[in-house]
Amino acid sequence: MPYNTDAIVHEKQVVINDTTAAGSTSGSLVVAGGLSTKDTYVTGHVAVNNVKITPNLNDIVHEQQAVLLPDRGTFTDITDFYFLNSAANSFRAQINVTVSAGISKYALHEIHGIYKNSGWMITSSFTGDLTGVTFDIKDTTDATGNNIGQLQYKNSNIGGTTTTIRYRATTTAPPGSSPTGSTGIINNTSGPFVANALIYANTVNTLASTDIIYNADVFTIAGTSRLLGQNANEFTSFSNGGAITSMGDISAAKKVIVGQKIGIATTAPGYELDVRGDIHFSGDLYQNGSLFSAGGGGSSVWNTVGTTGNIYYTKGNVGIGNTSPTVALDVTGSIKASSSISAGSANITNFTSTSITSGSAKVTDIVSSNITAATLIATTGLTTGTARITDIVNTNITTGTARATDIISTNLTSGSAKFTDIVSSNITAATLIATTGLTTGTARITDIVNTNITTGTARATDIISTNLTSGSAKVTDIVSSNITAATLIATTGLTTGTARITDIVNTNIT
Repeated sequence: MPYNTDAIVHEKQVVINDTTAAGSTSGSLVVAGGLSTKDTYVTGHVAVNNVKITPNLNDIVHEQQAVLLPDRGTFTDITDFYFLNSAANSFRAQINVTVSAGISKYALHEIHGIYKNSGWMITSSFTGDLTGVTFDIKDTTDATGNNIGQLQYKNSNIGGTTTTIRYRATTTAPPGSSPTGSTGIINNTSGPFVANALIYANTVNTLASTDIIYNADVFTIAGTSRLLGQNANEFTSFSNGGAITSMGDISAAKKVIVGQKIGIATTAPGYELDVRGDIHFSGDLYQNGSLFSAGGGGSSVWNTVGTTGNIYYTKGNVGIGNTSPTVALDVTGSIKASSSISAGSANITNFTSTSITSGSAKVTDIVSSNITAATLIATTGLTTGTARITDIVNTNITTGTARATDIISTNLTSGSAKFTDIVSSNITAATLIATTGLTTGTARITDIVNTNITTGTARATDIISTNLTSGSAKVTDIVSSNITAATLIATTGLTTGTARITDIVNTNIT
């Protein structure tokens, strides 16, 4: 018979518990075509062409065989050859006897038995050889306590011979009883029926509390029933293996609970969810109950901007190298940037660099204990609101305006220093050297100590200098309590509107 791809194939057993009366077009199982089976057990009625051929419960329709022991002088039971008192009132048995020896013997015995108030009795006749085998019946009980008529034998054949019997029997049932001893449905677990083999039978007459239906190509488990696959085989491929294999799509209306790992496009998942390929979802992604990535309208801590590829963080601070960040970006360790770093405000305890180059550096407030640089270049100027610097060492500083409350330096050396306006309460320097001169519009200085000062107007409380030399020194007003100079030389003259000098000590005044 060719294999039908639309057929339902069951490994073990199908049990139908419907009690619809059997007919030519009705019953629990109706087959329009032929029916092919191997061993078939029927505990109800069987009809062929509307002729019932159902055997009685105690009939022996299928021929049985037994080998008799030799040299048996007392009656011995023939196993499985008996009749239940409750199911059989009489019987007719045919027994074929074969004795295999030097000269074989054959006989056919016919035994009639009847059950009377006094018990079972039989009459026996045979056709054939005298085989040395005789039969009898005795009243007894089986292992479960049922009253039975047990067939027995004697065998006078000695050792070296083999005595084999083959037998059948038909019975009549006691008056008023059902010949089959049943109600016409499967009501026991005898024969090939195996409890729990395919569908669990929770009583002798039912299989489950609700229906299990196959109709219109749909297998339905109704109500509270469950489908339990206890096959423990490991998954082997996409087409075979495991307890349940589906060759098509699977749809679940509610939850799917998986006890171990889920593999998608992989037969050996290494994680709770192992996907070989891309993942796409339209909802949100949560981590430990917190929204991690938003895609379904939620508010995520990580977000992207359109198709630009930019990503931004919306909650708290980001810590790198530490678990308790105190600012927006808190880094424990070094930072390396191949390009520029931009900041609105920079508070740095110690800044050490070989070279800092900037087209324009505009800083509102610089507070630093130490800035050391081999080269500090500001191409368009260095402008500060407040500059508090302990030590500046540089070759050239050029600025439009420098306003400082206090500049204290051991040595300020400059190739060229040009200031439009200097306003300071105190400038103290061991050496102030200007190779091309120091030129200012207005200089208001409390204390000037220098080798050479050239100025248009100088108003000073105290000028102390070892040597004041000038090609031309023109001062509108000099007010000083003390001018002390080893040499005061004015090559073209010293001209003042008013000169109030308490003490002039000089070697030569010209």
